[in-house]
Amino acid sequence: MRKGPFYPSVLTKGQRSERAMMLALAEMYVVGVATRKVAALTVLGVSVALGEQEVHWRTFLQSLVQRGLRGVERIISDDHAGLRAKRQAICGGIPWQRCQFRPQQNAQAYVPRKAMPAKVAERVLEIFNASSQGTAEQLLKAFVEDYAEKAPQ
Repeated sequence: MRKGPFYPSVLTKGQRSERAMMLALAEMYVVGVATRKVAALTVLGVSVALGEQEVHWRTFLQSLVQRGLRGVERIISDDHAGLRAKRQAICGGIPWQRCQFRPQQNAQAYVPRKAMPAKVAERVLEIFNASSQGTAEQLLKAFVEDYAEKAPQ
């Protein structure tokens, strides 16, 4: 802090998402969507906890439901054990998808050469974006085979 103001670098990572949300809200305004309808479409939630325990996620998810969360088509998140349990209990029938960022980041951490992380990230993204589960499984199998010797971890 002695070298200037402190701003957590973690917060800058979310700026793309924030900008996208602000642009979507602005576009709704421009095309004439009523403020009440915009409010009904955006049920936002923020919560801070010291851990990833189930009790935290239960409280958080229940608060969203109580505030009117409905019409959810998919939940995308990291695979925390506490979140997994409460997601299934509170939002049982909603399909879940693991966030793509963390697996890409984890895979890149285990490659031995500096030139490999970008290619690894590209391949992991290709698996996530596959058109079907069968295609994703084939791509994953090929990925594992390709890197079994180059980057066994």
